[in-house]
Parts: sequence; structure tokens; C-alpha cells
Amino acid sequence: MSGGLLEKAKDIQPDDEPTADATAEEAEALVGEAVEVTEGGGLLEKAASTSSAPGDGKGRLGALAEGRGNIFLYGGLLVFAASLVGLYKLNVPWLPGWLVLVAFIGSAAAVGFGWSESRLNGVTLSKRQWTTLAVIWLVIGLVPYGAALSLGGGLSLTGATFDEETNSYTVVYRATPSLLGGSVEGESLEIQIIHAGEVVYQGESTIDQNQEDFAGPFGSFELALTDVYDTDAYSIDGKIQIGTDSEGNALYRPKLVESAYQIRVRISNQEWASTELESLPLTRTVNDADVRMDPVSGDRSDGSEGNEVKGVLLLASVGLSSTEIDTETSPVAVRQEYTLQATLTYLDGAYAFEYPLISVNGNAATWDANSGFGNGSGSIGVAGSMFSSTITLSGDVEDAMLGSYISRDEALDDFGCYAYSVTVELGDGETVTDVDYYRFEEEVFTGEESGVNERLYLDLECNPNN
Repeated sequence: MSGGLLEKAKDIQPDDEPTADATAEEAEALVGEAVEVTEGGGLLEKAASTSSAPGDGKGRLGALAEGRGNIFLYGGLLVFAASLVGLYKLNVPWLPGWLVLVAFIGSAAAVGFGWSESRLNGVTLSKRQWTTLAVIWLVIGLVPYGAALSLGGGLSLTGATFDEETNSYTVVYRATPSLLGGSVEGESLEIQIIHAGEVVYQGESTIDQNQEDFAGPFGSFELALTDVYDTDAYSIDGKIQIGTDSEGNALYRPKLVESAYQIRVRISNQEWASTELESLPLTRTVNDADVRMDPVSGDRSDGSEGNEVKGVLLLASVGLSSTEIDTETSPVAVRQEYTLQATLTYLDGAYAFEYPLISVNGNAATWDANSGFGNGSGSIGVAGSMFSSTITLSGDVEDAMLGSYISRDEALDDFGCYAYSVTVELGDGETVTDVDYYRFEEEVFTGEESGVNERLYLDLECNPNN
């Protein structure tokens, strides 16, 4: 093809003043030649062909950026939702306020970055857009934060611990500032104890947050057990099998039904804050005592064949039970104050062994430390357990192999029948007792070797009332 666009352009002189018709004709000619150049392969086609590969790479990078942006965008929205819950729960002691603040601000930054990458092709948000996003975040954030507060302030209970020594509860609370910025210090704190759906105690205290820990300031007040306790938090409803003994006999424990106590507080007729009290300290009834005596046996001291009883283990279980299951189960542990007297009487003579008087407070047992039996302290019922109502009386002998036991010289007189009894006396003078009967005897065996074995075992035939 002769001539091109450049040549045509050169032919047009600046001084020429073309007519309208001439101009139209030349324009049509230029367009026609441009089409021919395009069809025949000119600059436009080459430009398009050389730019196609970089365009594909930019598309892939754009897709990656969009995917990354979506991750930040939707992840930020999830964190934002979680931070809104945190703003509503700021008065919860285990939730650090700084963590909620970081999540709240960080979610806004993540959403802004994600929107830029996925919706604006990587173009950074303008200051105006960031400001708009911040305003939206603040407006939405004020909704749960304001809902969590009241004009009188917020309140939460963080614990209620029982002290066996003082027989009282220490209740810890945290009060948050009011929505309008006022203080709740000095305001009246209404207190209620709820049991079985009934208000069993009602009182007042004054907010005084004079203590502080990592979570901020807090206050506390005391409640005497006599103010809190109404009836037992646990009651017995039959029995539950827990296994079998070595002879295949079923073993049972009491089946418990819980009726928990609840303490609740509030400020100036606002919403109640509440928590449950531990049920073990609020189970106080002692109506059962069980006894058991086990022999401690070893080789005969004279070196002859057989064994001999070196001493005894005296055990006592004290707590709550029912007549229907008393013979098949041990009582449930309780927290109460009482004394326990253990006595082992030789029925075929005049001898009686009396263990030092034991005083029990809660689950702590004490007796005369100079009596020669242990160090004068022990426990009856492990703290927190409802099924450890037994105490093993410390002995006057400590043996590396046999452990602690009461020596034969202290506990036993001669072969025959013994009565092991326990008397529990409560603070109001009421008593609970139990007694079992045992036989102490020796058996001579003969054969290739001869010797003597001694036995101490439960034998109801030793009961003089039979």
C-alpha cells in the first residue's frame, strides 16, 4: 500500500485552509487507511500482542490480592463481632479490657485493608474513608457497651469462699462505673440468699472497693453461716452401685440430690448479679456414724510358725445417711462441728481402751498432741469430696512396713469378745452412736509344720444382746 498515515499528515500544511467538504473527505480517507493498517498488521496489533502476556500476570496478581483482601475483610468482621460481645461483657473479671480494645481497633484496620485489596484493586483508603469507617465502628460499638451499663453502674460477683475457722463466707464483687461517668462507691448493695426457690436471707452492704488485683479494684463483704444456712444442700435419694468387692458382693454409695444455694446482689434496684455457693459446706446434718476395726498382723515375735496380731486400726465414718441404705453404705461427708469419742471395750473382762477425745471442725480433726497417738491432727472427709467421710485414728506405733496403728498392748487385753463404739456429740447436745462386735482368738494348726495363727474379725455373736 502506497503512503501511510504519516505521509498524509505531512501533506497537510499549516497554512492550508481546507473547506468543510475537503476536511470530511480527508477524514474518511484517514479512517479507511487506519482500518487497512489494522487489518494488515500495524502498530496497534503489535502493541496488543506485546502487552497480552504482562496483562495475564497482572490478572493473577490481582486475584491473589483480592483473595488476601477477602481474608482480612471477613476475618476482621468476625473479630469485630467478637469484640462487640467483649464490650458487652467488660465487667466480667476474666476478660481483660485491653484485649477487647485491641480486637475492636484491629478489626477496623483489618476490614479497611481487606476492602482496599479486594474491592479497590489495592488502592489505599483515603483519609475520609478511614474516618467514615472509624465513625461506623464507634457507633456500632457503643450499642453493646451502653447496653452493658446502667445509670447506676454494673456489678459482678467473682467468688464466694467459705472459711471453716470463722464459719463465714467472704463474697467478692466488682462494680463498674456508670454510663454517665459517676462512681458507685458508697452506694447500697442489696443481698439475697436463695434456696429451693425461696429467699432465706436478705440484707445490705455498702460498696467499698478498697482492694485491687490484676483485673482492677474489687470489694468484699462477710456473711455468717447462720445467716446463709437453711437446710442441707444435698439430700439422699437411694443408692448407686459403684462396683463389687473381692467376693463379688455389690458395693454402693448414697445417691445425692443437690439443691444449690444462690447468692445474688444488686445496686439500686438494677439487674441482679448472682453465683452459686458450694454445696458441701452447706450440708450440715450429722445423723449417722459407722465403725470398723481391722487387725494389723505380722510374723510371731518368738520366731515360731504362724502370725500374731500386732495391733489394730480403728476407723470411724461420720456424716449424712438414711435408714434405708445405712447398712449398705457409708455416710456422706458433711462440714460440721462435733466431738468424737472412740472406745474399745473387752467384754470378757474389765479392760477398756479409750482414744483421746477428737474435736472436728469442718473436715479438720484435732486431739491431744501429747497423747502419744500421732501428732494430734488429722482429717475426716477430704475437702471437696462427698464420699470420704472416714477418719483412721492415728496410732502409737509407726512402722515402715505396717504403717501407723494402735499397739496390741494399748488396744487389746486377751482373747475373747470386744465392742468398738463411737459416740458423736453435736453442738446442740444431740448424739449419734454406732457399735460393732469383734472376736479375738487364736487357732493352732498342725501338719508338716505346726504353729499358731491369731485372728480378729467381726462377729455378731459377741453382741451380748443376741
